[in-house]
Amino acid sequence: MKRPMANRPSKGRGSDERSSTAVFGGLMIAALEQGVQRLRAKNDELGQVWSALREGRPPRIDTLTLEQVVTFFVDNKGSVPDATAGAAVRRAEGDGYLVHLVYLDAQGQPLLDGGRGAPTRSYLADRLDEELAEAFGAHDALLLS
Repeated sequence: MKRPMANRPSKGRGSDERSSTAVFGGLMIAALEQGVQRLRAKNDELGQVWSALREGRPPRIDTLTLEQVVTFFVDNKGSVPDATAGAAVRRAEGDGYLVHLVYLDAQGQPLLDGGRGAPTRSYLADRLDEELAEAFGAHDALLLS
């Protein structure tokens, strides 16, 4: 008569699945914890940006890119028919830069006031990406047409 195998340690597929599940579960938990930490950091960043915008301050960002500058002007051009160009104006601010983005009319005047109002954006950037820094060169204003 054969003995039941219930008391014997399992050497089959089941034990491998349990140990791999434990390892996989541990890795999954670690990945989830990292994901939660990244989400919390992003939430803090977004909270700071929204707070700055509510208070009329430019949001602080790590790096301002040429792509972000161009995208602002392209995305908003339809709402500014009088604009003939855009300008990015930078000023050293602490360890970074305060950068204002404005549309300009045919006379080169900013479209900011009255019925000529247009979207504007400002950033407090810790640094400019290589392309944007190169586009500014030694100047503090960059014209885009």
